[in-house]
Amino acid sequence: MEIILTDNIILSACIALGGLAMKSRADSSERNIGFRTKRSLASDEAWRFANSACGIRWLILGIVSLVLTLVSVFIITPKISASAALAVQAAILVHNISLSAAAVISVQHRLAIRQGEGSERKNP
Repeated sequence: MEIILTDNIILSACIALGGLAMKSRADSSERNIGFRTKRSLASDEAWRFANSACGIRWLILGIVSLVLTLVSVFIITPKISASAALAVQAAILVHNISLSAAAVISVQHRLAIRQGEGSERKNP
């Protein structure tokens, strides 16, 4: 269980720091670090929007995930069996990965709509 716990703490911290980096670099002209997709690199406005929006999501997600991990370790885990504690940590790990991916997909979708590509479906 220690390995998953360590993974959760490191992953939560990395997500929060990545969010902070994206948010703080949203107004930067340097585009070597941040939310780098074809859509986000299309214009300065798209770059600012993508990095600001995803940065906020990741920062909040990282902090919430870190709190969940610490609460599970110090409050929940001592009261449950080792296998149940492992399941809790595994659920938090899946939560971290899926919500960070969902944040990226959400921002990409919002960029598409802002650029006039995402609201209409094209029928062949």
